[in-house]
Amino acid sequence: MSPDSISHIWVKDIKDSDQVRGQYLVKSKRMGSTKKGDPFLSLTLADRSGEIEARVWERANTLSSLFSEG
Repeated sequence: MSPDSISHIWVKDIKDSDQVRGQYLVKSKRMGSTKKGDPFLSLTLADRSGEIEARVWERANTLSSLFSEG
């Protein structure tokens, strides 16, 4: 399936624990650590329907460079 044939999932329609793939505005980005000391990436994502907090738990250090604010 080509990316053009996949419909956009609006932020307002994303539920807890959903895994989504799409293009969103990154309003904020920060690295954090779990209680065990494992890194995670915290993002505020937005589109015209709203904003949502997102977390990346696996490969957070590697994937962090793929996201920039604005």
